Amino acid sequence: MPVLEKREYEIYCQGIASGKKIYDAYRDAYPSVKRNVTARTNARRLEREKPEILARIAELRQENAEVGKWNREKGMDILIEIAEKSTYNSDRIKAVIALNEMTGITAEDENKNKNQLSTLHITLNMSGKK
Repeated sequence: MPVLEKREYEIYCQGIASGKKIYDAYRDAYPSVKRNVTARTNARRLEREKPEILARIAELRQENAEVGKWNREKGMDILIEIAEKSTYNSDRIKAVIALNEMTGITAEDENKNKNQLSTLHITLNMSGKK
């Protein structure tokens, strides 16, 4: 779908697709609207009356997701290379920390895993003594 002909519609769609609140995106497109309630009401009516608005928002969200996925994958590849090949330990550590943050692994998770492994190790040792 090409860019919408009406400039305000396109501004609104881009705002919504990028994660803005409905009234912020509407006020970006129509700066004369000052109240959130008015902006929200007008935006909902616009979406209801103009199906091309929702189609354009969906298209822009898909494009944003594809770009974000590529950027994330590329960033992870670079960090993995640093973690594996850097001659400086401080750079390697920072790369691993950044990778852990990107994948949702936290220090708490690591400590929890260590505690679980310690408990398992103790249990196995105790059962081996019997």
